[in-house]
Amino acid sequence: MTTNAYLLSATLFQKLASFKIQSYQITIDGDRKRHNQQRKMKNGRGTYDRIIHNLYDIQNLSIDYEIMLRFNLSSDNLFSVKDFLKSDGMRFKSDSRFSLFFKSIGSWGLGDRLQDNLISAGVDAEIELSSEAIKQGFAVENVSTYLSYYSVCYGRKPNTYSIDVNGNILKCTTKMLYDERNIIGGLENSLDNNKRSYWEDDYTYSSTCMECSYFPACRGGACPIDINIDMIKLCLEKKQTIRKYLDLFFYVDDYDIEIFDDGD
Repeated sequence: MTTNAYLLSATLFQKLASFKIQSYQITIDGDRKRHNQQRKMKNGRGTYDRIIHNLYDIQNLSIDYEIMLRFNLSSDNLFSVKDFLKSDGMRFKSDSRFSLFFKSIGSWGLGDRLQDNLISAGVDAEIELSSEAIKQGFAVENVSTYLSYYSVCYGRKPNTYSIDVNGNILKCTTKMLYDERNIIGGLENSLDNNKRSYWEDDYTYSSTCMECSYFPACRGGACPIDINIDMIKLCLEKKQTIRKYLDLFFYVDDYDIEIFDDGD
């Protein structure tokens, strides 16, 4: 489950656990000051204290779960993320149920942001923060994520779905969010198998992909929209990123990462 955790009390968490919901991605955008600047409520109040309080309460529960704390990186919040790791984040370092994931922000063509206000920190920032966190003793998901099923669009995976506020069942949450092909069913009706096939069955790997040494990590699984763009340029960028994460791999003490896991 992906959530901001603002309403995720320990009581609700235990109830969800009873339904076998035990894996979470929760976003924190830096320290208290920075997070509250970026993730505020409609009335202007910050959300950081409530989220951290919920996480601490959940941490006191003696049940099995996995929580990945995600940090969306921009040129504005790098130092605040580092400050979080040295302050409130320290509590999660010794708990094997928690891990960290660093992801540079991107423009998905949605919302009303101006391009000038969307300054990505880039892959190098992901590598830098991942390396620092690993050296500090944190469990970091970036290594296994990028080397196991790196660029495969999650919408193409047969076990991945999203549910919007209207009860629609979707495959994509970014570039094709408002595309008619993205709504494959609803909570009150059956799934449209033709639309599911568009996402899950219709893509055929090229012979170039199949012969590439990067294929086990990349799988050629580009976004349906990206397939129609310059794949040579896209392929080069992905190879460069995978090489950088291979370097990061050697910072990890646990060398039992399943690099070629199928991601399902």
